[in-house]
Amino acid sequence: MAAKAWSSALYGPLPLSDDHLQTRFLRIRRGESDTPLECTLFRSTLVGANYEALSYTWGTDERSNLVLVNGIHVGVTKNLQAALLALRQLGKSCVVWIDALCINQEDANETAAQVQQMGNIYRCAHRVIVWLGVELDGSSDVFEYMRWYQAVQVIFEKGPTMTTTCTSLSNLLKRRYWSQVWIVQEVALGTSNHLIMCGNDRLDWPTFVSAALDSGLPEDCNRLRVLQEIRAKARIPPRLRYAGNQLPGAFEIRQSYADNLFYLLNRTHNFDATDPRDKLFALLARILLMAFLHGSRIFLQNELPPCLDLRASTA
Repeated sequence: MAAKAWSSALYGPLPLSDDHLQTRFLRIRRGESDTPLECTLFRSTLVGANYEALSYTWGTDERSNLVLVNGIHVGVTKNLQAALLALRQLGKSCVVWIDALCINQEDANETAAQVQQMGNIYRCAHRVIVWLGVELDGSSDVFEYMRWYQAVQVIFEKGPTMTTTCTSLSNLLKRRYWSQVWIVQEVALGTSNHLIMCGNDRLDWPTFVSAALDSGLPEDCNRLRVLQEIRAKARIPPRLRYAGNQLPGAFEIRQSYADNLFYLLNRTHNFDATDPRDKLFALLARILLMAFLHGSRIFLQNELPPCLDLRASTA
């Protein structure tokens, strides 16, 4: 079935201007590893929803791999299909937000409106799941080392040395995922409960970052270091953000849009985007939150400054 055909059958209208932001979520049904993927797509308000958000790479593959969603065969890329299978292996019926399936990609107005709210979507998620792809080039050895690294923080024991996994870690950090500018808001705006997944391996974000940064591969860790820096600045308690230079590392929340934009563009200059405009659009949610966020308050559609209306900019 062509994309337009199953899109019209699967997606109903989604309110674009609502004080209670609405989006869609995907429930992945439990199943054995050798059974077809089955999912349920449903609509819900963002506030109060209990869900996880997937951060991944679309890739250049055609959407030729089929997933059963609400009884309709939907085409997804090979990488997304692998991610869905891995999520199902977590052993529970999980609810997840995935842009390729939760947004009607055939509706330009809906796509623009939902992309504008992606910062809120990732910030409100219970957990962000970072999908690096399938096991490849010794990635399992890297996760084995990192699990040992995590354990040795508590007790000293013999484990694999970083020397044996340096090449594998370098390959892992050079995967296309780390170069995409959209991951800046997806990773930086989420909670501290990030889960890194690669094939059947999984690890929490703090352990992954600490082990990678201690690996002695500074060049390969450049983008990871930038992500961690932006996350750290965004997570400074609001009452401290006003202190400016009085506290080391404090980020002045009252900075102008221009200052915030310059900082983010400068720090993310080596991240890539398929559409050059995305280098800017992917950062606007960060700017809004860094400039206006107080505590966990989110900004709804009617609170956004008109000059940053991406729906008008991308339609």
